[in-house]
Amino acid sequence: MRPTPLIKLKFFFALMVLTFALLCSGQSVQAGELTVKVVNLAVETGFMEAALYDDPAQFPSGESHTGLRVAVKGKTVRLVFKGLTAGKSYAVAVFHDENDNGKFDQAFWGFPLEAFGFSRNAGVLTGAPKFKDSVILMKGSKMEITIKLKHSVFD
Repeated sequence: MRPTPLIKLKFFFALMVLTFALLCSGQSVQAGELTVKVVNLAVETGFMEAALYDDPAQFPSGESHTGLRVAVKGKTVRLVFKGLTAGKSYAVAVFHDENDNGKFDQAFWGFPLEAFGFSRNAGVLTGAPKFKDSVILMKGSKMEITIKLKHSVFD
């Protein structure tokens, strides 16, 4: 018995769905983990506040993708962001909330009173860095970066 055109079409469609499923399964998105090592702390008190951004329009003071707050216990702080997308771009902003008031303290004209930093140790002499200056690409499932805190805009 010869297959009818309808059976051929159903077979072709099933084969296409199977091929598509196999191709997509090889490109599964991995949940990544980014460890941020923060160094150059002046004091060992307070909290390290961190924000991870995936939207250039929000960086560095808008709505973040994820925020963390970790107690400072030593001269180095490690922050771990989990569930990130491999191959995606992110930027990180941190500040050392030394007095534990939950905000980034600033003096007249916005000069920082607490230490701060950005991924790729982006400079701040002329203002907050742009996303493109702080961007990191999440490579694979685990990655670590270091941010050296700045204690003034001239650091």
